[in-house]
Amino acid sequence: MKNRVFQKVNDSWCTCLGYSEQDLLGMSPRMLYESDQEYERVGREFDKHLLEGSPVAIQTRQRRSDGTFRDVIMTAAPLQAEDPAAGTVVLIDDVTERKRAERVLQESEARHRFLFEHNPMPMLIYERGTLQMLAVNEAFIRHYGYSCEEVLALHLPDLYPEDEKKKIAALIPTLHGHANVGEWHHRKRDGSFVTNLVFSHDLMHQGLNARVAVLTDITERKQAELAIQRERDFSSTALNSLPGVFYCYDKDLRFRRWNKNFERVTGYTADEIVRLGPLDFFGGADKTLLTERIREVFDKGAAEAEADFVTKDGRRIPYYFTGLTAEIDGQTQLVGVGIDITVRKRVEQELRDAQASLEERVFLRTTELAAAKEHAEMADRLKSAFLATMSHELRTPLNSIIGFTGIILQGLAGPLNAEQTKQLEMVRNSARHLLALINDVLDISKIEAGQIEIAPAPFDLREAIEKVMHLVTPLAEKKSLTLLRQLSPGVAQIISDRRRVEQILLNLLSNAIKFTEHGGVTLTAENVAGTIRIAVNDTGMGIKLEDLSKLFQPFRQLDSGLTRQHEGTGLGLAICKRLVERLSGTILVTSHWGVGSTFQFTLPVNLQSERKA
Repeated sequence: MKNRVFQKVNDSWCTCLGYSEQDLLGMSPRMLYESDQEYERVGREFDKHLLEGSPVAIQTRQRRSDGTFRDVIMTAAPLQAEDPAAGTVVLIDDVTERKRAERVLQESEARHRFLFEHNPMPMLIYERGTLQMLAVNEAFIRHYGYSCEEVLALHLPDLYPEDEKKKIAALIPTLHGHANVGEWHHRKRDGSFVTNLVFSHDLMHQGLNARVAVLTDITERKQAELAIQRERDFSSTALNSLPGVFYCYDKDLRFRRWNKNFERVTGYTADEIVRLGPLDFFGGADKTLLTERIREVFDKGAAEAEADFVTKDGRRIPYYFTGLTAEIDGQTQLVGVGIDITVRKRVEQELRDAQASLEERVFLRTTELAAAKEHAEMADRLKSAFLATMSHELRTPLNSIIGFTGIILQGLAGPLNAEQTKQLEMVRNSARHLLALINDVLDISKIEAGQIEIAPAPFDLREAIEKVMHLVTPLAEKKSLTLLRQLSPGVAQIISDRRRVEQILLNLLSNAIKFTEHGGVTLTAENVAGTIRIAVNDTGMGIKLEDLSKLFQPFRQLDSGLTRQHEGTGLGLAICKRLVERLSGTILVTSHWGVGSTFQFTLPVNLQSERKA
């Protein structure tokens, strides 16, 4: 090809390259190639095949007169098969436009391949007839968990749950020639399902009858929608289950929402309510009141009111309404609840009627009780005054009986036989018992009438205790009981009423001995921070817990009834309590049933200073 020159060119070739025939004849083809290397490559191919006597077709580029290049296919053959050196006939086919179209197609395919492979949304291609999977992108593999080999071995229905397989297989033939959008469930490799929004359209390429689909995972959106729907269903159920009416309206007083109870109570349908305003359900002064309350809600955020709810048929039902503002769909709206207060109103009226009646009855009863109280107090004062003034008249005859009986028993009036002595002893004991009873009654009457005198004076408390212990010793010896005393060194002189202190001690010790059958009685006394604390402990029957509240009450005995075993008026402990309190002290009892009891009282060391304080 080194010595080859153009010997003949046709017009088409000249037009293709932009040269005239005179420009090309006698010239070397080298000038038409973009490089010597390309010229030599084409020459080698020509030489190789032409020497063998066979034609050759070579694709290359040739330079036009304006410097641009055209893509051509050169088909060469020797002029004389027996003499290759005689010359070469070359047919040149300009394939520039075809090559450009091929390049455009290749670029387009590469671009679409790139978009397919790198699309962040899962994509798949399947063959329409067989539904065989043809291709998937990386996003599909990543999202579904299949390998490329695994998914290409599947058919499209294999991705669907059983209840959707037949539906998708029946749908595919109907999609020819147009795009489709639908929601479907797809199975991932791990067996879980996702909800996809599927956009698909036909893909016609090189005779391939296929369809491409873009998948958008809307599982979370569907779950959110389901959750929202469930929340709406729950809200609707809750609102419709309210015992009262629920309503919501905007500043223009247009209803936005209400519950079924609103319709039931008012008698209006939903279509009617939506055309009404909230003030249409009230009349007269109530409408004015509700107008102010609605304005208050939108101004201050909350308000409440009581008004008659007017129904469609004209009935008026008393209701309690409460409202507050809330931001809903970007608007400030009033959300309220109404409660039927018919029963409350009726009860309030009944209470007012009952209160008026009760006040009248209370006034009358109070007047009666005041009169009765005055009468009782007067009678009590007369009784106490009578008993207090009659002490001499009551005691003198008994003292005479006791005194003269003692003289007779001493034999001063003559000798007595055994039976006479026995009978007179009974008379004297009965008289003494009666005298003690009268003394107790008179003491309690004087205390309650405020006539008892308290005369504080210094005295030796230890000496007073010894005196009382000496007086009750015969009673204890008669029942074979031990009688003990435990006096601390601080028990000495105090200022109080000795006679009343000894009376308290005598009552408590006598009572303890009376109710003790075995064991003994112990008296303890101590000085605690300027206060004398005296306790009388016995091992008697004790007191039941439910009976403790009955102690210290006049004429109340725990051992009562026809079968009681111990005599007494039931005044001893009551007198003790009142005397202790008059001496500015306190008294209390602790007891265990069947074990024993302890009566303890306290007295100030200096009664006069106590009273001054």
